[in-house]
Amino acid sequence: MGKNKLILYTIFSAFLFTLFVIFSSLSPLADTGPNANQFGSSGMWSSIAFILIAYAISLILYKIHPPSSKLIMAIFCTLGIFLALTACFVIIMYGVISGEIIALIGVIGISIAICIINTIWFFIAFSKKANPV
Repeated sequence: MGKNKLILYTIFSAFLFTLFVIFSSLSPLADTGPNANQFGSSGMWSSIAFILIAYAISLILYKIHPPSSKLIMAIFCTLGIFLALTACFVIIMYGVISGEIIALIGVIGISIAICIINTIWFFIAFSKKANPV
C-alpha cells in the first residue's frame, strides 16, 4: 500500500510541476523577458518534457530498486520544495512590485501545493509502514 501511495504522490508532484510551467507561461511572468516561457512555445514544451522525463526515470528506478532510488527521489523532492518556496517568494515580490499579484495567485497556489505534496511524499517514503525492512 505504501509503495502505491508513494508512486501516486510522485505522479501528482509531476502533474503540479507541469501545471506550474503552464500557469507561469499564461501569467504576467511570461512577459518578464526574452527567456521567459510563452504559452505554447518550444521552451514551455521542453520544460514540460524535462520534468516528465525526470519523474519517469525516477519512477522506473524506484520500480527496479526502491531503497536506493528513494534517496535519489528524496534529493529531487528537496530540490523541488526549495524551488517552489523560492519561486513563491519571488513571484509574490514581483506581484507586489508590479501590481499584478491577483494575476499570479494561480502560480503561487501551485507553488504552495508543490511544497505540501512533496512534504507529504517524505512522510510516506520514510514512514515505518513504507519501510518494512
